[in-house]
Order: sequence, then C-alpha cells, then structure tokens
Amino acid sequence: MSGYNHDKQITDALGALSQGDVTRATALAKTACENRAEDAESWSVLGLCLARDNAQSIAAKDALHKATTMEPSEPRWWMHLGTSLFDMGEAAPAEQALAKASELSKGHPQAMIPWAKALSALERHADAAQIYGRIIQVAPSPEIWIKAGDALTAARDTINAVYAYENAYPDDARPDDLTAAIADMHIALGQYDRAKVFNDRLRDKNINDPDAAMRAANLLRWDGDLDAAIALQKASWTANPTHARLTAAMLEDGDEAAKDAAIIIANDAGASQNDRRRVAFALTHFFDKRRETDKAWHYATLANSLYDAAPDGIDEMRDMLRAAIEAYAALPDPTGATAKMVYIIGPPRSGGSLLQTILARTTGAKSVGERGALLSWLPQMLGKSAELATMTGRLQEADIAGMTKAAGSAKIFIDKTPHHVLVAGVLSKVHAGAVCVAPWRNPADMAVSLYFHEFGPEFAFTRTLDGIADYLDFHADAVTQWRAAGLEITDHDHDAFSQDPAKHGAALCKALGLPWSEAMLTDTANDGAVRTFSARQVRGGVSTKFAGRGARYAGFLGGRFDRSQD
Repeated sequence: MSGYNHDKQITDALGALSQGDVTRATALAKTACENRAEDAESWSVLGLCLARDNAQSIAAKDALHKATTMEPSEPRWWMHLGTSLFDMGEAAPAEQALAKASELSKGHPQAMIPWAKALSALERHADAAQIYGRIIQVAPSPEIWIKAGDALTAARDTINAVYAYENAYPDDARPDDLTAAIADMHIALGQYDRAKVFNDRLRDKNINDPDAAMRAANLLRWDGDLDAAIALQKASWTANPTHARLTAAMLEDGDEAAKDAAIIIANDAGASQNDRRRVAFALTHFFDKRRETDKAWHYATLANSLYDAAPDGIDEMRDMLRAAIEAYAALPDPTGATAKMVYIIGPPRSGGSLLQTILARTTGAKSVGERGALLSWLPQMLGKSAELATMTGRLQEADIAGMTKAAGSAKIFIDKTPHHVLVAGVLSKVHAGAVCVAPWRNPADMAVSLYFHEFGPEFAFTRTLDGIADYLDFHADAVTQWRAAGLEITDHDHDAFSQDPAKHGAALCKALGLPWSEAMLTDTANDGAVRTFSARQVRGGVSTKFAGRGARYAGFLGGRFDRSQD
C-alpha cells in the first residue's frame, strides 16, 4: 500500500484503543496485520482489541497466542496475553502468561502488578503478597503498599499486613480511614499500645470523632479501666445518638438509654445495611439478656436478613476436607519441631475462645488468636502432595516465625480457628507433635448463639437454621473422618467442663500433653484471648450462665437440634 506507515498504524491503533474506540482500533490493527503479517506486535495489538469484544474472544486468543509463538522471548506479548485473558475471566491461564512476562522482563513492575492481581483472583494471596513485595523493592508507591497489605490481610498474615499499611504513607499524609484500619488491626493483634498511637492521631485531629471515641473506649476496656470506658462511650453516644456502632456498643453494655434509637436504626430502610445489621444483633443480645425471647428472635431474624446473598460454602468445605484427607495419607511425618502447636478446631460458639484463653495460661504457652495463616497456603496445594511434601519444612518455619512475631517466642502456641477442621491432618504433617482438640456443647445452645451473632462471609451458613444444622452435622462428621484416617483428636465437652472445670481441665491437659494448674482457671488480663465477640464472656471466666439458651428458644428451633454429638 502506497504511503503505508506501519509504526504510525500501530500507534494509532493503540491510541484509539486507549480512548475506548474499539471498532476503529480493531480496524487499524487488522490493516497492520494484513500489511505486516510477520510482525508479532501487529498480532498482539489485534488480540488486545479483539479481547474487548466478548464475541471475538476466540479470535483474540488466536492472535495473542500467535504473537507469543512468533516472538516467545518478548515479555510485552506475554503481558498482553495475560491481561487479556484476565479480562476475559480466565485467571489461571492469565497468571501463567503474566508469570512468563515477569520472568522475561526480569521483574518489571508493569508485568508483575497484573501478575499479582491474577494470583489474588486465584486466592493465592500469600503468593500475591510476595510479588507485591518484589515490586516494592524496585518501585514503591502508596498504591503498591496498600495492595500488599490487602493481599497479606487475605492471607491472614495480619502482622505483616499492618506493617505494609503503615509504610504506605508518612504519618502526616496518611488518610484517616487507613489510620483507623491500622488501629483496628493492632487491636485484633492485641497490640493495644500501638493501636492507641494511631487512634490518638485521629482524636488529635477531631476529638469529636465518634468512631475514634468508641475505639478509645474499647482500648480503655481492654486495659481494665471499665468505668472510664463506659463513661467515654456514653459521652460520645450522647453527642452522637444516631451513630450505629456506638448505639450497638451501648446496648451490648445493657444501657437502656440507647434502646429506642437502636430500634429506629434497625428498622430504617434508608440506613446502611451494615449499620442496621450491627444494631439488630445488639438488640438481639439486649432482649435475650432480658429473657424477652420473641423480641430477641425477631431482631436476630432481621439481622440475618441484612446480608448480601451468598452460598453457605458447605459443599466447598466437603471438597476441601476430602482433598485434605487424601493429602494427609500421602504426606510423610514431619520432623524438627521448634514449638508445640495446639489446634482448637471446634465450631464457632462451642467454647473455643474460653478454652484457648485457659490453655494459653499454661507454662510456656502463647495464644495466637484465630491465626489460620496456613489456610491461605494449604488449600491450593491439596492434590499436589509431592509438591507439598517438599514445602512442609519451609511452611513450618515460616508459620512459627509469623506466630513469634505476632505473639512473642513460646514453647507452645494455641490456635483457635474453626476452619482448621478442614485441614487438621495436614497441619499435623507441617508441625511435628501438633495436637487437636474439638470442643463441643449442646447443639441447640450453639445454634442459637450462631444465629444471634454477626459473622463474615466464610461463615455464611449461620444466616439460616438449616445452614447451621448442616454445618454442625458436617463439622461433627469431619472430626469422625479425620479419626478414621488416623488423626488423634481430643474431645472437649464444654458443658461438662463448665460444671467442673478443675476436673475436666486437668484431664484435658493430660490428654494434650500440657502441664495443668488450677491457677489457669483464674481470670487474668492481657492473656492472649482471641478478640472476637466471645471476649466479653471469656473475661468473666468459666460460667454455666450461657447454658440452656437453646431450651428457651425451642419453639423457634423446631426440634432440629434436639440431639447430642454422635
């Protein structure tokens, strides 16, 4: 073609594409391919254009793959292939192409950023965090630090996530919402002094900030100054009576002054779903404590209706359990333990938080809350036993290092993570000498407690009674299957323990190979209790006052939970 300028043709095609004119960009790219069929760039750019049209996905892939075949050592064509596949919803092949682009470009950030994004889409969050770490070494930016923190958070590595968020900005430039998130993460880690540092920055900016005031009250509560905590909370709520979190906190403390405001928020269709749900659950607890069962159940049902629709996840749990049992049989026994792991693997609301707090008081032990860091690694490795076998030593070392960084050095670490029941045997192949204990309590009591509390998406089954019944059956069956596979799991009857903690505590510690002392039953501050909504109950020590709640709601449960653990 007379006067044809190939470089200009490609530039114009890319320019049209960047402006959203896909039709023109595609026409220009096709012309480039017709004139320079031997030019890999022409085919790659054509693939980029075609990928914007769902109806052209096959042709787009053909063009993109053709470019990588023509010039397999050019990272740009692999990056174009990877980003286009990702946009088409094909995260797995996209990740492979972007990994190749990153390798060929010697770790260029432009290739590694979409690679990390693809890894996160595949729920390989720990791998994504490592890639963001590599990017930070060569091209740090607030955006990349935040992405690293998000990946680490998803990987349950809170201690390193908060480090990433802190480094995203200097203190005087950090957005307030990030400062608040950092403070909350330090609270979750039990690092109250650090949480106070960040929360004080918010209060220095605005002493009337209700969220910061509530956080300050909670810090006072955890520091043991309950009177000051309640006074600060009430003063802030009086100044902000429509603030949902403060209203909920007031109700949780049994303060009737907030009841009417809470009812208004819970029933306000114009309020945020999260605020309505939080307050409705607080009303549930408020009326439950007053034995007003009809009102408590009404608000629990309202609260559970205020979630976005989500699958209960139990079928996925069954699949993971099946794969984990197969991996357990194939993996060699571990060696070289540097610390003893005690995994509490009961369902939520089975007494696990109390048990963790008590066991963490044994000599040489530390609680690591609901760490669950290996849950970000193990699921993706199930079905790859040979590869996993080569990694167990490194996983053990990294897991112990993470726990030590979060909780301090210890001879014994106590972890309470319900979903560890899915991979319990594999955990025993990572940590030599690991022991598992499965707490259980009256099923009806557990069912009511699960229905009465707010949970994240990984516990979506708690939103209906059918989901709760299915999950409790599944959890009990998972313990049975692990035992059949050869894993030793110690039972812990929470109800019997509550009746005679000295007797059953001593027997449990003997079974777990832990030293026992009745002093472990003493309520002490700052002992590493997991920071969940169980925490207020745990602070009160061993008690039977929460038993029997299922019987009060028998009419609502409809006989579904009138059974004991098999």
